[in-house]
Amino acid sequence: MTGERKCPECNVIIKGRQDKKYCSDHCRSHANYIVKRVGDEHIINIIDTALKNNRKILLQLSIGGKKMVKKELLMAKGFNFKHYTTIVHLPAGGLCFYCYDVGYSFINNSDIILVKSRH
Repeated sequence: MTGERKCPECNVIIKGRQDKKYCSDHCRSHANYIVKRVGDEHIINIIDTALKNNRKILLQLSIGGKKMVKKELLMAKGFNFKHYTTIVHLPAGGLCFYCYDVGYSFINNSDIILVKSRH
């Protein structure tokens, strides 16, 4: 029979409605799981790459410990302020944002202090 449709998951011949895509609920569910898992892994990889890039930029600029830089410099180097791993409330007020072990804190809208390690 030339018009046979096969399940994209298990390659079994599909019986039933003409618009049926999978041979069983199990195959349908498994296919949707794989699509979702691959999609989630892709998003995680994008975020992880941004975090690693942020850390690399902070490390390059914080050689020697604490250092003050302009926000524009970080942005020019490709720093993404949306991605960080931890936020620490500072005793004097304010926040320190960390990309793994390297952090930064806003002094004002354009000045940032870099902190090499939180250990």
